[in-house]
Amino acid sequence: MRIRSMNQTVAFLVLAVLLLSAGCAPQQATPIPATAEPTTAAAAPTAVPVSPTPAPAGPKYGGVLKVAIQADVAGLDIFTASSYSSALVLEQVYESLLRFTPEMKIEPCLAESYEIPDALTYILHLRKGVKFHNGREMTAADVKYSLERYKNPDVGSPRAVYVDAIETIETPDDYTVILHLSYPFSPLLSYLANPLLAIVPEGIAEEVDLRTTLIGTGPFKFVENIPNTRTVVEKNPDYWDTGKPYLDGIEFIPLPEDRSRTDNIVTGNVDYADQIPQKDIDILKQNPDIRLEGGLATLYDFLFFNLRNPPFNNMKVRQAISLALDRKAMTEAVLYGHGYPLTCGNIPPWSWAFYDCGLYDKPDLEKAKQLLTEAGYADGFSAVLKCGAPYKAQIDAGQMVKEAVAPLGIQLEVVPVEWGTYIDDLLNTHNFEMGIVGWMGATDPDEWLYNHYHSKGQYNLWAYSNPRVDELLDKARTLVTEAERKPLYDEIQKTVAEEAPVAYFFLYEQYEAVRNYVKGYRHMPNQTKITFVDTWLDK
Repeated sequence: MRIRSMNQTVAFLVLAVLLLSAGCAPQQATPIPATAEPTTAAAAPTAVPVSPTPAPAGPKYGGVLKVAIQADVAGLDIFTASSYSSALVLEQVYESLLRFTPEMKIEPCLAESYEIPDALTYILHLRKGVKFHNGREMTAADVKYSLERYKNPDVGSPRAVYVDAIETIETPDDYTVILHLSYPFSPLLSYLANPLLAIVPEGIAEEVDLRTTLIGTGPFKFVENIPNTRTVVEKNPDYWDTGKPYLDGIEFIPLPEDRSRTDNIVTGNVDYADQIPQKDIDILKQNPDIRLEGGLATLYDFLFFNLRNPPFNNMKVRQAISLALDRKAMTEAVLYGHGYPLTCGNIPPWSWAFYDCGLYDKPDLEKAKQLLTEAGYADGFSAVLKCGAPYKAQIDAGQMVKEAVAPLGIQLEVVPVEWGTYIDDLLNTHNFEMGIVGWMGATDPDEWLYNHYHSKGQYNLWAYSNPRVDELLDKARTLVTEAERKPLYDEIQKTVAEEAPVAYFFLYEQYEAVRNYVKGYRHMPNQTKITFVDTWLDK
């Protein structure tokens, strides 16, 4: 959540019988649209010899990277954490069996290779000599323990659905894990690469409090978390990828005010600023001391309704509000044009699963009024619209929603809520009528859709239920090819758009700002920051 699940996602996987080794050919993803502006070097005068530019020196060791983030870290238990701010820290400390490259291809991580001899069997070959931060070597027993804990309903992990298809886990030796599935599950590789589906030492949850004691295999070790002040990690000197990381540590500093993050990166008080506000993108592009990394991302914002209670248990009310919104105007106003209006579903246009049903290309107030009348709310009603206090874009979007529905007689009170409380309102108590949230990091259409719209979905916060949608979601995750899966996802997106448990606004162009001396960092479209392992300071 912004809730921004990582968890994060943009790889489009085909279940096949294959072998992937550590330097082998990962699967291709649909390319992300390029956003970098080309540069043209001026020609040197012919009368003056030009010396070749020296090759840059290798990475330098040392230094602490100061990172400005938008929200305070909220929850550090790797099994239950849901917030984006927490994921930024957790993915430095923990690692998964597989991982994504910046090109959104899947590559080995703790598993150095894998085999898929048939649709129900995955064989993972683990790296040898990988050590947890407590000095223990990672083995197959740790993998089995971790995956079974994610799967355990008593734990309540939001990522339980990622491993739901795994029926049994076999460990024939210390470095081999065999996953036996109960049904073909095409998104599995993508989920095994999710940074928050991580491997921990066997039995660790019974020995320590995972909210305060973090023990993984990652390039950095957890040091401290001081709420609303900083979260610190330090270099893991025993990291399995020899020579990395280059940094001595990372300090994550929550700066909820957009202006504060921009000011601090401009003045050099921080080395890196995450989630640059859209209004500052064009300004920062002109700053010679700063480099912007990013482009069209997986992040999107949307409005949602609590279908448990009236008036939002009435589909016509939800449809009316959805029809009142001008998504193109919202993209221009809230994102300063640095985004893409979502007029149907939430799957981005660069995905093979993208589908535009055309239902909400433009607002239609007359039809909206007719629907409200048919629903018995001709004179409108009042409601509270909650949003996350740290996220100005959510608040701004909420005000635009309020203005858009006012002609329908709907009076909204926009209420920004402290982030930790808001997460609890959404995930645990369902204490909301309407809400706005951001989501990010999906890697497969199953993750974009299953968790949100299956009646048993972990993130079906709005209590949407449609037996036909459940059937399609269940079937789509068992099919092998994109061609087989796409018609099902098209129907799902069209049905959800028609029944309107949510109303999507826009997909972000997302940028991080870094000082020019920050080297080696690469933007990830799923907004993970695992390339901090390759980052170094040239100063």
